[in-house]
Amino acid sequence: MSEVEHVLAAQNKLGEGPVWSSEERALYWVDIESNCFCRLYPTTGKYEVIDVGIPVGVLALRASGGLVMATKNGFAFWDQQKGLRLIADPEAHKPHTRFNDGAVDCQGRFWAGTMCGLPEMCEKPEGCLYRLDPEGSIHTMETGLKISNGIGWSPDNKLMYLTDSPLHMIYVYDFDPASGTIENRRPFIRTLDETGVPDGLTIDSEKSGTSNPVAGTISHKLRLWGRAFRRTVYYLCLDCFERGTKK
Repeated sequence: MSEVEHVLAAQNKLGEGPVWSSEERALYWVDIESNCFCRLYPTTGKYEVIDVGIPVGVLALRASGGLVMATKNGFAFWDQQKGLRLIADPEAHKPHTRFNDGAVDCQGRFWAGTMCGLPEMCEKPEGCLYRLDPEGSIHTMETGLKISNGIGWSPDNKLMYLTDSPLHMIYVYDFDPASGTIENRRPFIRTLDETGVPDGLTIDSEKSGTSNPVAGTISHKLRLWGRAFRRTVYYLCLDCFERGTKK
């Protein structure tokens, strides 16, 4: 059984999206409802909370330094010197939605999905999945989602997984890493109602997907062909402290 260690009493309202920086040896994550992101240096215990003024659904590291974010007001860059710089908002015409979870693919493209922030204003699913390419172009990759959530790719980069939380569904797509296109969506697995709602998602070193339910602490560890073969307990699922560097 995996051991769980309590590291920090962060007191987040809605803490999500952990990202490990091997260069800084720091852990980043967002606190969506507090309009901020957090940074922890485990070796020293230094902990920072950086207020950006708007809800941040997900963030990722940039090769040039700083962060790329998907916020309530669209895609944005952030760095220590210039702070938050908004790029573009593909859902400016839908003020009742906001960005939620996302991830970066093997070619450095930033994927992020949206959800309805005001359920009473959404009679039908309005969530979308977007792809922000390194040169700045934005592409709509999926529509009609209720809550676009955890995203991940198979180790050979031939498949992409996407969670739609209220449906208890993780979809799988055929993925072309060269072009960044997806096609042939089909159900990967539907979680049982009593185990909670699938939320975040990562691919572990055993080539299996791990999904974190938002309700409860049980996670499913899933084989790539969609059969649950083990349940284990996590509070936070990280493919973190990059392989081989955690001593």
